[in-house]
Amino acid sequence: MQPLHERILNRFENRKGLFLLFLFITAFFFRSPTLFNDFYASDELAAIVQAKEYLAGEVPWKDFHESKKPLYHLIFKASYSLSEDLGWVYVHFITILIVFLTSMFIYLTGREIFNARTGMLASLFYAALISSFNTEFMATNGEIIYNLPLAAGFYFFICFLSKPAWRPVFFLLSLLMCWGAYMVKFHGIILLVYMTFFFAIYQPFYKGKLGWKIAAAYGACILFVIGVFFWDYFFIKKYSGNILFDLKLKLDYAIAQGRGFTPLHFFSRFFHRQSLFALWHMVLWVPAGIFFYRFMKNKCRLPSISESALALYSIITYLMVFGGGARLYYHYFMAAYPALAIVSASAILGGKIQLPGFIARKAGVLLLVPGLFFFTWNVKDAVIRNFFPGAFYNEGPVLFWARAVLAGTYNNYLLPNPVYADAAAEIARLTKKGDRIFVWGDGPDLYYFSNRRMGGYTLFPKNSIYLIDELYKKGDEASVNYARALEGTFIIFAEKKQPAAIIDTSGSRGMQIFQTRIIDQALFKVPLTAAKDFYPYILSNYEFAKEVNNIRIYLRKDNRGQPPGRTTGGKNN
Repeated sequence: MQPLHERILNRFENRKGLFLLFLFITAFFFRSPTLFNDFYASDELAAIVQAKEYLAGEVPWKDFHESKKPLYHLIFKASYSLSEDLGWVYVHFITILIVFLTSMFIYLTGREIFNARTGMLASLFYAALISSFNTEFMATNGEIIYNLPLAAGFYFFICFLSKPAWRPVFFLLSLLMCWGAYMVKFHGIILLVYMTFFFAIYQPFYKGKLGWKIAAAYGACILFVIGVFFWDYFFIKKYSGNILFDLKLKLDYAIAQGRGFTPLHFFSRFFHRQSLFALWHMVLWVPAGIFFYRFMKNKCRLPSISESALALYSIITYLMVFGGGARLYYHYFMAAYPALAIVSASAILGGKIQLPGFIARKAGVLLLVPGLFFFTWNVKDAVIRNFFPGAFYNEGPVLFWARAVLAGTYNNYLLPNPVYADAAAEIARLTKKGDRIFVWGDGPDLYYFSNRRMGGYTLFPKNSIYLIDELYKKGDEASVNYARALEGTFIIFAEKKQPAAIIDTSGSRGMQIFQTRIIDQALFKVPLTAAKDFYPYILSNYEFAKEVNNIRIYLRKDNRGQPPGRTTGGKNN
């Protein structure tokens, strides 16, 4: 009896239109639970809050900061312009379309490099598995969006290599997709990095032309850039200081400043997450691992330049796992999935690589097991979220540890973080609809679930706050002056937006499970009192109102000590 995946491919081999319909149904089916949940990750909460600011007339990058690039936010702006209450349904349906289109380009790429059967199997791998893991894979995050221009751009790049007559057209299309991916999220620049590396290093290496002359020319270029940088640093003093400062901010983000990450934590975190992927998505990771071993064994050359380009692209997109430094979020792995799907499908169907027998014979089953398991899990979560929300917060130890062990998540319950839930409700009670608030720390949950507008420039002031605290601790005049300048921006926007409440989250602690704290660590560690200028400003204009779960709420004063526009007996919506 033929393996399940072979029978599926045989059914659609000469019926391309029917296969594309089946591909869409596959993408829709596994992602359909998202149509019943408004969010799956804080990135979505942030984008929704920011979209509402835009639709209220605020100007991005002038009145408020958008957390990602414009094309990502365009999806949320368009969706919430159609419906303020159900915008998330449009967001998640658009995401389903994006997954389908990404799968279609994976099909085209697999067909171009190998054959139609490889393209079909690869596209089914992606359509199913990109929605068959924990909540980070279900969210409309930057990775699942920029995977579309990345997949399209890589397809055009392969066509550039294989269709000489149309090379200028395909090269321009690839560059256009580079721009599109970058305009979703900065990490989308990976396609441009790949193309640059391919032309500058890999192609000469593949053709045996990477000699000492080319190496010397590249070395001279690098030395020239270094020399210009040092000339500016020591003499001109115009650009290098800003470059170093920007690099420091990115390094602080990469090492997850404030979380106490260590090398041991980093490697254990990576091993745990990669192991979960290798277990659940074995049909991708095991064949891909063997494929890469073959690539290395052949001295990084495969029979065709297109196959070699695919192998190189798979490796480079996999490196995006480390694009956020020590964080190693699950969704960082998603950037590798389009290339991994093609690599694995070619290994399973190509017959050139010796795979474990059960993977070669049971690829269809290995696809359906995680697909149906996580589909059932996501439906269960949707039912609980909509009809029995208390079951999330009061789940028993069996379900908690099942979630932790099987999916690597602890408190992603499609509802407010338990630490913030009561505080969000209290903020909504103390203020009125249309009021602004400012959250000292990370605030998407509090802004979204209190249904209050942004009272500062960014939803994520945490990195600036850590920098301010560090500069004060240095104590030299230049550092203190710079810290106070950064604080001054908080005051400028507080004066401009007049938030009705200031919320200090520095006292909030880690999640509490079964009345026992399993992570007793501050989510954000710098208290509001550490702000030497902003805190006195708050004391002059606000009064302490209430503390909820160690989150301190300050309300703006007016002549009667009440926030502007409030009446003692008025309703708060």
